This record gives sequence, structure tokens and C-alpha cells, in this order.
Amino acid sequence: MTLAHPSSRKRVLVMLLALEVHTMGAGPAIAAPLGSWMRSPIISVNTNEKEALNTAFRIAARDDRIEQLEEHLRKGAAIDSASSEGMTALMYASLHCHSASVEALLKAGANANARDQKGRTALIFAARGACLPVARLLLRVPGIRWRNRDSTRRSAYQYAEAAAGLEVDGTATAIMKLLRGMTARE
Repeated sequence: MTLAHPSSRKRVLVMLLALEVHTMGAGPAIAAPLGSWMRSPIISVNTNEKEALNTAFRIAARDDRIEQLEEHLRKGAAIDSASSEGMTALMYASLHCHSASVEALLKAGANANARDQKGRTALIFAARGACLPVARLLLRVPGIRWRNRDSTRRSAYQYAEAAAGLEVDGTATAIMKLLRGMTARE
């Protein structure tokens, strides 16, 4: 790994962690997770400040930190910036069922129809996780492409249907009902 910006906090942390692993004489049990951590789609070693800002923005969405989301946007984070896997902040917030972050991102102009490298959308992530509050927010977005299918040809409805088989509280079934209602409105 080359260090283009050795003053970067993240790079210094990675260097210290690598030094610690080396000093401990750690074998593959520690070295392998360290390597996978460094290749993580959310936590990656970035080479420029803009990408570091965009990464921090996605992490704030994943962790439901609204104030940090807004701060990163003021600093110039790209609302629809994507990780190496194609995941946007809206997708991370949807995946983790953070309705406050989803609402803030939608108000800021996030693209609800963006797709990751596997063709998944924020709505697919919400349906897959049986996250009814997020699904409701996304289905209110004008122009939402609720019929989109991912690379495995599965739609949000099919993910909700699969989640319904495992649920206790009925949220996936409620998502299926919302999606059926979308068909009726067409």
C-alpha cells in the first residue's frame, strides 16, 4: 500500500494498526481481517479529501447521525456519492432502517432510484429488511421506480415477501400491501 497522504488520520491509523499486527507477530487470523477491513466498501483508504468527505457522509447515514449528514453536505459531500460497491448514503440509511436519515437525505435531494452494482435500490434494502417506515417514505417519492429488479431479478415486493415468511410483527406484509397499492394507483 502506498501512502499518498501520510498526514491523513485514516492512513496513520492504518499504519499504526499494521505496525501493531506486525509487532504482535500476528498470523493470518489477524492479518486477514485487517486486509478485509481495509477493502470494506464503507471504510476504505482514500486518496483525496473529497472522497474522504463522501465516505464520512455515507458512514453518518449508516449510523443515523443527522447532524453529521447535514454538516458533510454543507462541506460539499455529494448527495449521491457511492462506495466502491455502488452504495449511496440513502441505501445505507435504508439498509439500517434509519427513517430520520432517509427523510433528511430525501429532503436534500437524494436519488431514490439509484442502484448499486447489484442493481439494488434503497427501496429494495428497506423491503429486504422489512423496514416499513423507510418503505413508506420511499414510496412517497414522486417518480419512485418501485418495480425495479436487482441483478438476481428480484423486486422489492419479492424481498418483502421473503421477509414476511420470517416475521413476527407484520411489517413485511405491510410493505407488500403498500406495493400492491402502488399497482392499483397506476
